[in-house]
Amino acid sequence: MVMNKPDQVSKKANIIITILTVVILLMTAVFVIWLLQGSKAKPSYTFEGSIMTISGQFGKDIDLSGAAVTQETTQLPAIETRTNGAAIGNILKGQFKMNGQSVYLNVMDKTASGYILITAADGSLYYINCETPIETAALYQEVLVHITK
Repeated sequence: MVMNKPDQVSKKANIIITILTVVILLMTAVFVIWLLQGSKAKPSYTFEGSIMTISGQFGKDIDLSGAAVTQETTQLPAIETRTNGAAIGNILKGQFKMNGQSVYLNVMDKTASGYILITAADGSLYYINCETPIETAALYQEVLVHITK
């Protein structure tokens, strides 16, 4: 039976720890890059009946049946906290808290003076805008087509 000397065991342990540390750091870096790129990605909006689907990270299906929709021409109300989402630069996606209420945001430019506010039949609030006011206006018109009362 061959026994390792304590210094050999120590060298092997250090090599294993170093390899594990490098792997964990690489995985963390890949995750952060994926999160940043995914959050910045422009979502697509599709409609099936009265369901609006927002693609991408923190995407959402919104039931437009009985919903109220307005196109606001002001900036977004102040955000209190992010509860489950991403806030990178001017981009806000996911669940946030505004005025003490949990809301869904898919905002490509929080400084833009315009957004779509959807108040679902259950009272849920959805704030959406696109990269440009023209794209936001076009999306608003498309949402109006799919609303059912």
